[in-house]
Amino acid sequence: MSSSARMSDQNKKSDDLGFGPYELVRPLRPNHVARRYLALHPENLSHHVAYRFQLGSSRAERRRFLEAVESAASLSVPHILPVEQYSLASPMEAWAISPYLGDQDGLLTLSDLLSVKGGQMDTLEVGRVLVQLLTASERAHAQDIVHGPMGMDEILVDRSGAVNIELYGICQAMRHDECDENEVRRDEIRSVVNIAYELMTGVLPTDVWINPTRLVEK
Repeated sequence: MSSSARMSDQNKKSDDLGFGPYELVRPLRPNHVARRYLALHPENLSHHVAYRFQLGSSRAERRRFLEAVESAASLSVPHILPVEQYSLASPMEAWAISPYLGDQDGLLTLSDLLSVKGGQMDTLEVGRVLVQLLTASERAHAQDIVHGPMGMDEILVDRSGAVNIELYGICQAMRHDECDENEVRRDEIRSVVNIAYELMTGVLPTDVWINPTRLVEK
């Protein structure tokens, strides 16, 4: 058997395993820091997202992950997806569990919603998204937890149309480089405003300048 076939077989066996009491049902689209799975809690009959992280071999990276996910789990803030459980499964693999906000078709990200809306959203809808994201950031920052710049693919839309930031602050906290926390806060707020601009206009704010009076009239 080739090495690639063995690796594929090993990955399949690992994917079939559960995490704690959770059973992995099927893979979901990965995000930029972890692989996502639809998971079932067989006793509660509840569905969750299981995030599978691949870590490096250093103890420092494992320590940073545990500190980051512990901070994320301490947050109880509207529009931030809660981390319900987390664990190191092995020295180079970790898991985190969050509620499942999707339906039978999978998760709906904010970028998915924008696509469904034809690439542009109503200003009232954008206003609600903007308030929800800024409120979440403000309350998390008050607890000295920052996320940094965020993208629409890490913002999940629930069945009621509300937005929720997943894995808040984990990626930023795992970084080992020195950074100015105030600058990270500003970058986070700036990214939220950029998202709102793109939702409302259908273009990236760096691509073209649209006169604000045109947006008001429209």
